[in-house]
Amino acid sequence: MTWWQRSVLMGILAGLAFPPLPSFFALLLIPAFWGLIRIAEESPSARAAMMRVYPGLLVWNIAATYWLAMATVGGGVAAILANAVVMSVPFGLYRRFRTEKDSILRQASLFIALWVGFEWFHHKWDLAWPWLTLGNAFSNATAFIQFIEFTGVLGISAWVLAGIFALRHIRTRPVPASIVILLPAIVSLGMMATMDEKPVGHIPTLIVQPNFDSYAPFSGFDSEADVLEKLIDISDSGVQETTELILWPENSLEGWVYPDPTRYPNPHLTNQASNWNSTLIGGATFFKPIDATTNIPKPYRYTGNETPYTIYNAGVAWKPDGTLQVYGKRRLVPIVERFPFVSALASVSPWFDWTGLMGYGKGIESANLNVGEHVVTGLVCYDSVFPDWVRIQVRNGANFIGIITNDGWWGDTSGHEQHFAFARLRAIETRRAVVRSANNGISGIILPDGSVTYRSDYWTQTTHHADIPIFDRTTLYVRFGDRVIGAIIALALGLSFVSIPRRSA
Repeated sequence: MTWWQRSVLMGILAGLAFPPLPSFFALLLIPAFWGLIRIAEESPSARAAMMRVYPGLLVWNIAATYWLAMATVGGGVAAILANAVVMSVPFGLYRRFRTEKDSILRQASLFIALWVGFEWFHHKWDLAWPWLTLGNAFSNATAFIQFIEFTGVLGISAWVLAGIFALRHIRTRPVPASIVILLPAIVSLGMMATMDEKPVGHIPTLIVQPNFDSYAPFSGFDSEADVLEKLIDISDSGVQETTELILWPENSLEGWVYPDPTRYPNPHLTNQASNWNSTLIGGATFFKPIDATTNIPKPYRYTGNETPYTIYNAGVAWKPDGTLQVYGKRRLVPIVERFPFVSALASVSPWFDWTGLMGYGKGIESANLNVGEHVVTGLVCYDSVFPDWVRIQVRNGANFIGIITNDGWWGDTSGHEQHFAFARLRAIETRRAVVRSANNGISGIILPDGSVTYRSDYWTQTTHHADIPIFDRTTLYVRFGDRVIGAIIALALGLSFVSIPRRSA
């Protein structure tokens, strides 16, 4: 079998590892990365290693994220092609710095540091696309990944890669190899069996899934007002006297929402919140004027009277007392929602009008939303795929994780299944309940052990009322974030440099 045939085969295996296929398919990442690492090791140079693993990485991206093209064909194809290039870099660097005389520990530590470092970086920059983080493939295998309350999802990625190198040498080092492979799973199963998380309270919550057509003008209605009235009617059918929170999905409101409490639709919605005696959180485009004290990166737009402003894809909370609270989405989909590096580009080339390209403003604050005496995150869609951002909200006081999303852009594909599954990781990492309102599905409730207590059907208009449990324990991951797994990798790298090189035959 030629190198490119092997590469493509490894890509197919990696693509099959992700939801919605059964959770045990995640184990296909082991032979997939075993093969890709071997291809890189056998390549004559770092550049050749990148070129040879690229076909497999491309196939992996296509198989797992083909649905990106449902929203925009050009953007989806470009994202898949470019992401495969970026993913090839750790393989090239591994080929560059690995030598045949390196010890097993040094080889394993080097590749794990390069790959997990890449995954960490791919969560941070303006072209962030962490969807194919290796740990995400295990999002439905919750019994075996409870340890991520210590390490976060990157700990799963490190475990998978450590397991591959351990398997490669299990004949010569059976005891340490078996410990590397089995210990995290055994610890997780023990944690699952002995878990006794007790809630300190509950928030009676109504989850609304309106199932509006995302591509139709006014969501298939005649006007913005008709969309709003339909949302209210749906909510009326499910609200109860005890309800404290009503959750509408991302993009639930047509048109813009302004900070002026007297401007439509604010009076209408604050009146409804008062009638329901509940806080209403829903998704909208929020207009924010900019003054001299506002710390918002350039570029920004100007109104007709030259008032500077920006707009956010936002989670907006309308309170029974008439007040308004806003969370601006922090993690924006590159190109689709915000042009990458636009702030830096605007600084170095101010003569160019970047406002036509910029897209949404980037939320610059961790702004949880208050529901009576409790606090909930206002995470919008893509935000929920970024574990470090979610854990910051929890560290700042969130009692449970609220996610509003609109996965209707992708149709009935693997995309919405994967997005829901990844939310289970956030529950385990933070030991908080997750409540999800999606326009077309999947809405749901996830408990701190990752178990799903409610899951809606796709493309169904429905509501669900439940008492959401409140938990207050702070996990190691919430406390320290990715520094934990970073310290583990740094320790392994340090040990690898003092380990005895493997002798030549």
